[in-house]
Amino acid sequence: YIIGAGGLQMKINDVTTNDTLIIASTANGIVQAYKSNQFLSDFSQWNSLPSFPIGNIEYGDIQQFGNYLSVAYNGSNVRDDSVYHFDGGVWQRETQIWVGDIGSLKMCQNKLIVSTQVDINVLASPNNSVDKIFDYGSGIQYVDAQDSYYDGSVFWIADALSGLIKANDNSSVSKISLVGPSSEENFSLKSYEDQLWVTTAQLSPSTGNNFYSISGCYRFQNESWTTFNKNANPNSLIDSSQFFDFTYVAIDPNLSLIHI
Repeated sequence: YIIGAGGLQMKINDVTTNDTLIIASTANGIVQAYKSNQFLSDFSQWNSLPSFPIGNIEYGDIQQFGNYLSVAYNGSNVRDDSVYHFDGGVWQRETQIWVGDIGSLKMCQNKLIVSTQVDINVLASPNNSVDKIFDYGSGIQYVDAQDSYYDGSVFWIADALSGLIKANDNSSVSKISLVGPSSEENFSLKSYEDQLWVTTAQLSPSTGNNFYSISGCYRFQNESWTTFNKNANPNSLIDSSQFFDFTYVAIDPNLSLIHI
């Protein structure tokens, strides 16, 4: 639905629902419409909330939290974000969230999980924190959570500095290393039996000119990645010191030959 004033497009940051309403957090405040409305494609059927915690400005994630509507305000300065709860008449600011940029709000196990730059907070109700992860322990970067999932006992955290984190509590934290190739470069891929081949070319989108990438190519087989280039695999049949921008893989299934 295009719900901006006058039928103009408007940036939508998040959407939540309750028994009767669809509620959207936008670049111009918070708007809502009834689920039962058969004319939701008509922008005039969407109305702003009767009041806002700060003003008719841009808000971030939004969640239906029991009988409350909870919304993140993402301030323009460092560590000035806030969470607000609306009971249908009055907004109240969440007092249990430490000052920090908010990554996400998410409902898990009927609790509101607030992921921030300094902690992951579990709220059973507004201003009622029942659990919190604020320290990953030695050997792991400090908390900078972008998003989290909580199953009632274990936290799964997408962290900007440390990647994927599993935490039972602040004393039982582990960093999960995901299986992946040696570089994020990729151009094309081809599968053959139990193998996946990926090339790493970089070409200009406007002219098609080479970027002279020498990352070679990768093969995924038996749950592991092998990189084929001079630096990563000195015994490789592919010497990418003389060649660059590998674009495509072709496989001859009759002779089991890989052409790159």
